[in-house]
Amino acid sequence: MITALSSLIQSWKNKPLNWVGSDPCGSDWDGIRCSNSRITELKLPSLKLEGQLSSAIQSLSELETLDISYNAGMTGIIPREIGNLKNLNSLALSGCGFSGPIPDSIGSLKNLTFLALNSNKLTGNIPRSLGNLANLDWLDLDKNQLAGPIPVSNDKGQPGLDMLLKAQHIDLGNNKLLGPIPTKLFNSSMHLKHVLFDHNQLTGGIPSTLSLVSTVEVVYLSHNELEGSLPDLTGLNSLTVVDLSDNYFNSSIIPSWVSSPSLPDLTTVILKDNKLSGTLNLSSGYRSSLQLIDLQNNGITDLVMGNQKLNFDLRLAQNRICLENGVSEESYCKVPQTIPPYSTPSNGCSPPSCSNDQIASPNCKCAFPYSGNLSSRAFSFSNYSNTSYYKEIEQTLIDAFQKQNIPVDSVSLSNPINVSSTDNFQLTLNVFPSQTDRFNTTGVSTAAFVLSNQLYKPPEFFSPYVFIGFTYGYY
Repeated sequence: MITALSSLIQSWKNKPLNWVGSDPCGSDWDGIRCSNSRITELKLPSLKLEGQLSSAIQSLSELETLDISYNAGMTGIIPREIGNLKNLNSLALSGCGFSGPIPDSIGSLKNLTFLALNSNKLTGNIPRSLGNLANLDWLDLDKNQLAGPIPVSNDKGQPGLDMLLKAQHIDLGNNKLLGPIPTKLFNSSMHLKHVLFDHNQLTGGIPSTLSLVSTVEVVYLSHNELEGSLPDLTGLNSLTVVDLSDNYFNSSIIPSWVSSPSLPDLTTVILKDNKLSGTLNLSSGYRSSLQLIDLQNNGITDLVMGNQKLNFDLRLAQNRICLENGVSEESYCKVPQTIPPYSTPSNGCSPPSCSNDQIASPNCKCAFPYSGNLSSRAFSFSNYSNTSYYKEIEQTLIDAFQKQNIPVDSVSLSNPINVSSTDNFQLTLNVFPSQTDRFNTTGVSTAAFVLSNQLYKPPEFFSPYVFIGFTYGYY
């Protein structure tokens, strides 16, 4: 075991300072946990590590958790020998520099529940073998260079993603995936909540089988080449966010589910930048949960309100109704304003003047915070001037860190933006240490682990999220 670890890390740079001696278990090395003198956890996110993940990883046969996220200097391929870690239940390599294909061997990790390979440079097809991960709850392949079709099982006995019946989160966004969304991908035995296939090159229509997955909350298929009529989503009673923008949908009838009270939790419908036409009819009422319908840049010719009052954010700019019908001064014809600035205010104290790159915390203490970008993949609010949203995110973050006994004094959020390349709503997060001005190695890695492994559960309006940590150099 010790020899295996030595072989794995011998070429790594910027290793934790207390990695000295020859016994990581007896010496309590930072980021390493053991059981019966066997290494079971490598939790090393955001530690500035540089190097490669070599085939020696296979010798850590009792490993259950492997997280080296947010180490941009970790490069090279993901070794196929990683498939020999039969006890692994969490594999997080987010925000590194890994390239090459996803090894087929990952599909043999039968105990895996969490797989996050997002924000790397991975290429090739999505391996069919991932369909063998029967216990997988979370699959994130976002922001890579993956190509080819979405794999589904076939009559030759080959597996596919339709077999991930326990998965709640499948994120294939921001890749180069081609072809149709397979009809077979969705079925009524699934527990899927998040369908995130945005920013690809997917074609064809949205399969009607999507409506079989009654647990779905988020459907995010924007920036593809999808076409035809809009799907019937009336059976998705848990649906909260739908984003089908920037495709080629050409319906002449806006389906009733867009506003109908039949979907009680639906808050956000984004259909902008398509080829929709006809009338938007809101006269039969709409659900109280509705916050945004965005139909900008389509061919909508008329709006029927009846006796209804507009109690949500309706966006129809760059439609014929606003360009030709003399209603251009209506609020729904205005182009939305940019997001106003926000920064977490101080907690009733006077912020001090800090030096040496330190930042004042909300509790007015100068410190070196752990920082990164916290982004919602499908946010469901549009009133950015309502600071209560930010305050709820801040409080839930504090609660998450305290639940894990991480010494955090406070958190701050700032720089809210809509990232144009991904449409994510992004915030800069600063996490401040408690009773000291800087985190040690363990403090950084444990705080990062809460975010990299989705232990932080955000408010529904910010879910699902992704976090990419910055380099921390203040030990």
